[in-house]
Amino acid sequence: MNTLTKIKQINLKQIFINLSLIFLLFIFLNSFFNIYALIIGIPLILLLNYLSNKEISKFPLKLFIIMFILRILIIIMFDTPVISDFATILNAAQNLLNKKNILNTSTYFYNYAYQTGPVIYTYLLLKIFNSVWFLKIINCVLSSLNCVLIYFLCLKFTSQKSAQKASLFYGFLMFPLLFNTVLSNQIPGSTLFYLALLILLNNPKSLKNYLICGILLSLGNLIRTEGIIFLGAIIGLYLFYIITKKATINNHKGIIILILTYFILGFSYNTLIKITHLNNEGLNNNTPSWKFILGFNTKTCGTYNTNDFIYMKDEKTAQKEILNRIKSLTPRTTLELISCKSNIMWRGGTLEWTFANLKDKEYHILGLTLNNKSLEDILTSLNKLIYYYIFIIMLIGLYKYQKDKNQNINVLLFINILALNFIAYSLIEVQPRYTYLFQISIFILSSLGFEALEKRKLK
Repeated sequence: MNTLTKIKQINLKQIFINLSLIFLLFIFLNSFFNIYALIIGIPLILLLNYLSNKEISKFPLKLFIIMFILRILIIIMFDTPVISDFATILNAAQNLLNKKNILNTSTYFYNYAYQTGPVIYTYLLLKIFNSVWFLKIINCVLSSLNCVLIYFLCLKFTSQKSAQKASLFYGFLMFPLLFNTVLSNQIPGSTLFYLALLILLNNPKSLKNYLICGILLSLGNLIRTEGIIFLGAIIGLYLFYIITKKATINNHKGIIILILTYFILGFSYNTLIKITHLNNEGLNNNTPSWKFILGFNTKTCGTYNTNDFIYMKDEKTAQKEILNRIKSLTPRTTLELISCKSNIMWRGGTLEWTFANLKDKEYHILGLTLNNKSLEDILTSLNKLIYYYIFIIMLIGLYKYQKDKNQNINVLLFINILALNFIAYSLIEVQPRYTYLFQISIFILSSLGFEALEKRKLK
């Protein structure tokens, strides 16, 4: 009887201590995240982990269907108006559809001639169905496909369960989920870039795969001029192959084919656009210093601002100003600028583009009445919760990876993408939405963490 009483007391103590720890953890998390985001987010994280622990048959197909339905519901719920650069690109495409070319008369498309690529992409889609809703539905298709690409890319170095987790968590991340309401060229660009990587990794010794990879990277770059990041990441991986003596003759031939394909096609697009007079400037960047002018502005943390417009008119003056800004940097201010820019770029994205200029509306959810601002705050907090969770999982995975004697060298491809993005955006303008492309690599690398935790649990 005494023994039974002691057991009950111990159990009660353990239950009390565990409940106290959970309560304290909840208070701690609440200082960082919205309480409603915690109420939704913690069960969601537990549910996704639970579902992913089972090997789901036909997972890629089921994943695509679920993610597509979810994204369609999002674009119906949030009818985000087309604004800013996206409105300019849409307007140019609609004019082309009506046989009116404004690209040669627009200051915008003279300064940023490389934005002709997104105009062509939008125009071709509008030729199929002339509707902004159709463009958003295509966003949903491509965004859902990105979830599937994450799954298949994770399978290159982790198990099915770990790949399922990484792709599912990305599918429910608020930033890319709600970003489907925006006509951003980052969505189609990301699909082409990561599809190119998947084809390459399917057989790194196949010359045909290098050729296809080069074509897809060049098309992605036509839509979103960040192809050089992915090309650089592939070249970096190739160098690691050489260092580790794993490079074959086909790797040497393949990298040459890939690079030549990428640049020859890029030159061809530029020439074709010029000779057809679609844009007499081709795909040029006639304000090459602009991004650096913004990026080295310590007062605005390297973000877009109108005060620097005075440097757009004269390239020589802009270059002198860049040198002046670099010279004025000290080791301390350099670190402060990089730290400030990193905080903008690496904190998980923002929902402001989805909610920008959205009509006032009330949402009735689980007995709560929310307006746009309060809903945005909750979803932003939920986005941070999932993103930080995944980021920590990724760090665990990378720590375990560097200690692994049988490292899969292909993992370095995605580390290269993150490293090159960090370097590039330490120099040029930053915006939270620029997170979109490299954030996919973070989720791919998180599968390493899920894998490490799974092995630990099995032990």
